[in-house]
Amino acid sequence: MKNNNIKIDKISLEILNVIEYLMNKNLLDSTGGNISVKLNEDMFIITPSLASKNYFFRLKPEQLLLIDSKGEIIRGTGIVSREIKMHLSVYRANKEVTNIIHTHSDFSLVYATKSNFMPLLVDNVKKLKELKVLDYAKAGSEELAKIVENHFLNDVKSLPTAVLLKDHGLLVVGNTDLRSTMELTERIEKNAKVSIYGQYINI
Repeated sequence: MKNNNIKIDKISLEILNVIEYLMNKNLLDSTGGNISVKLNEDMFIITPSLASKNYFFRLKPEQLLLIDSKGEIIRGTGIVSREIKMHLSVYRANKEVTNIIHTHSDFSLVYATKSNFMPLLVDNVKKLKELKVLDYAKAGSEELAKIVENHFLNDVKSLPTAVLLKDHGLLVVGNTDLRSTMELTERIEKNAKVSIYGQYINI
C-alpha cells in the first residue's frame, strides 16, 4: 500500500507540473480542460470539476481525484469532472492508453468549430496521419462519451493520437509518459497556428 501511495503522489506531482506548463503556454485557461492518468485498469487520477473556473488550475495534490473505473472517488477533495465519461470511454476502448489531455486551446478550437479536420503541416505532427473533427455532442454527455469511444474502437490505428471535438476542443491521448502527451498537445496547437497564419501569407 505504501508503494502504491508513493506512485500516486509521484504521478500527482507530475500532473501539477504539466498543468503549470500548459498554463504558461496558454493551452489551459479559465475556459476549462482536464487531465487524467491511468494507474491500472481500475484506478485513475483526474483533475476535478471547475479546476479552471474556481482555481485557474492552481491545484494542490489533494485536489486531484483518485477514481475507480466507474468514476467513483477513492481519494481527494472535490467533484469529478463532467468529462469523466469521455476519459473513461477512451481507457475502455484502448487498454494501451495511459493518459489523456483535453484542452480548449485557441487555434485548435478554430478547426474544431470551422472544419472537419486539421491539416498536418508541421513535420513533428505528421506522424499522426490525420486529425479529424468528431461529430458534435454536448460536453459531458453520454452521447459524447459514446462518440469518442467508437472513434477509439474503430478508427484509431496507433498511439499516441489526437482528435478534435466539434465546437469543444482538443483531445490528446498518450501511451507513454504524461510529458510526451503534453509535448504533442503543444505541437498540435503550434501546427494549428501555423496553418491558420499560413493562409494569409503569400510567399
